[in-house]
Amino acid sequence: MLVEGMDTADESKIYDIRQTVGMVFQNPDNQIVATVVEEDVAFAPENLGVPPEEMRRRVDDAMKMAGIYEFRERAPHNLSGGQKQRVAIAGVVAMRPDCLILDEATAMLDPRGREQVMQTIHYLNKNMGITVVSITHYMEEAAKADRVLVMSKGKVVLEGTRKRCSARPRKSAPSIWTCRRPPSCGMSWSRQASTCPRASLTRANAHRLCTSCCSEEGETMADIIKVEHLSYIYNPGMPNAVTALDDVSFTVEEGDFVGIIGATGSGKSTLITHMNGLNKPTSGKIYIDGRDLWAEPEKIRDFRFLTGLVFQYPEYQLFEETCYKDIAFGPKNMGLDEAEIDKRVHEAAAFVGLDEALLERSPFELSGGQKRRVAVAGVMAMKPRILVLDEPAAGLDPEGRDEILSEVKEYHKKTGTTVLLVSHSMEDIAKYANRVLVMSNKKIAMYDTVENVFARASELLALGLSVPQVTKIFLKLREMGVDVPADVYTIPYAVKTILAAKARRDAGEPLVLPRDAENGKGGVSGC
Repeated sequence: MLVEGMDTADESKIYDIRQTVGMVFQNPDNQIVATVVEEDVAFAPENLGVPPEEMRRRVDDAMKMAGIYEFRERAPHNLSGGQKQRVAIAGVVAMRPDCLILDEATAMLDPRGREQVMQTIHYLNKNMGITVVSITHYMEEAAKADRVLVMSKGKVVLEGTRKRCSARPRKSAPSIWTCRRPPSCGMSWSRQASTCPRASLTRANAHRLCTSCCSEEGETMADIIKVEHLSYIYNPGMPNAVTALDDVSFTVEEGDFVGIIGATGSGKSTLITHMNGLNKPTSGKIYIDGRDLWAEPEKIRDFRFLTGLVFQYPEYQLFEETCYKDIAFGPKNMGLDEAEIDKRVHEAAAFVGLDEALLERSPFELSGGQKRRVAVAGVMAMKPRILVLDEPAAGLDPEGRDEILSEVKEYHKKTGTTVLLVSHSMEDIAKYANRVLVMSNKKIAMYDTVENVFARASELLALGLSVPQVTKIFLKLREMGVDVPADVYTIPYAVKTILAAKARRDAGEPLVLPRDAENGKGGVSGC
């Protein structure tokens, strides 16, 4: 491999190559070295011998670009996962490399943060001439590239422009179909809407669906979680004190599946670490199954068997010699007998799709996706009544992401376990959750059913969040005057809605919203 003519196998050229190529890793903790944000961003320029005045300018520009300037004097370890990722990106951008490589660099960012970083990367590429190589599982990001390489089993199976790679038939490149296309073109490949255009790569083409798609086919459960006026402050009483949660109150019914979304630093991870007593409220109370979590601190251990927590990087929870021992660790600490432990280990492994042959292997020999499965299985084996997952699928390819989350959903259905899922993927929340809790500025901004939350698209966008791409398509159609619902948030629902619209049109019913005289919207013809 040659980089500007330098052989990467030539050890004498390594320093020059690393000056030329900057890389942002998938996990920001692997490349943050300093104890203050601005010092970490300055680490690479300082090591490159950049003059102090130029270094100061580069560091400030990079922090502003990444949206972390206000955190410049903070300790990186006190930041959220998404904020740490921005620190890592800023540190590499401050190098001003000729080539920038990003390995899932936006995986931990909220939608607005992801868009801001991609805009900056685009600026660096187009205006400063920096070559960018972006490894991503977000097809929307790949769709903005000049060229796309599709890899499978260590080989390049498809290479070319984004249009060529998108339009390539399945039979010519079967491995590409483990990738998820942008949701804006997902309907165009649905067999139920096969007449829709295949080239809707970006939202800019979404309006074409107006003509092309329309031409075709109880009982209340008890609250298992109750949070009352919860507030939490990091480093209370210190100059660097930071409020992470501010007067948060909500309830979760037993057996529910709640998605938790919010911009980076909104308090999501801090909130869920209160569910099993990892953090103690600065003020307020948390009730689990009707009992005050902190009424008797000496009994906090009991609650940790009721609430299982899968961290943002699940592989950080692995530490045993074999996968079997790691999954068995929780049940063993519960005091269960060997027969019950063995039964639970195999049941949990089966739930997450972990091959029996892997149980005697070291978890550190496994792939990233397999490690995630082991970590999730270790929590499931305790049979908690509440399962809390903090971005468990971040950084995984779409196929692995769907597999893990589908397994969690199946576990939820079969066991009735209450699930709290933190995610930046609006599509995942729409697909798997029943209710959505929206965090903003340390408080709860919304808490309602999935359809009701995503129907408030403009409010979500104002909070720096997003809605599923398919929802944006239907909102665009409504903006154009087409009479379709605004709360469409999954592709199956979208296909059903399109077919219903077709039936209405075939029956002679117009698909036109009444014209709004005030803003001039609605009243389109031809639908």
